[in-house]
Amino acid sequence: MPSTIVTVPVKLHGASWQPNQNCMQPLTALDALFEAPFPSYQALDKHADDGELPLLAWAEIDDENYEGMREMLASRMDRDVVRRVGECANQRGGVQAMRGVYYTFLFALSVLSFHLGFTRSQWVHLKHQVVTPIQFTWDGVGRWQA
Repeated sequence: MPSTIVTVPVKLHGASWQPNQNCMQPLTALDALFEAPFPSYQALDKHADDGELPLLAWAEIDDENYEGMREMLASRMDRDVVRRVGECANQRGGVQAMRGVYYTFLFALSVLSFHLGFTRSQWVHLKHQVVTPIQFTWDGVGRWQA
């Protein structure tokens, strides 16, 4: 069900971005999401200040957790990377920190989806493809349960 998106340059958090020019086929929404730059720490902080990102989630994000979220997306949600990020968050603050990473990551992906021009149905589909696996990959880490 992934649909093809328009592959035009976009301005994302002050940085120009274009899909990888080596692509032989149009990008799917999932490919575009994986190739887009993760929102900057400052951009997410502004969303928290504006009340769009819940402060309880954002409060758990330190430099290490932020870099972990960037790595998860850059790795195309590689299971080992996702698991390591969950374990790191758990070591730093238990299940509360894991929830913070999970909900901040979900919010960051929704920001990316908006800036990439995804429809609501594309976002819902992507959410299930990208975010739902985190729940199961982290199952058993600390008190996290899928």
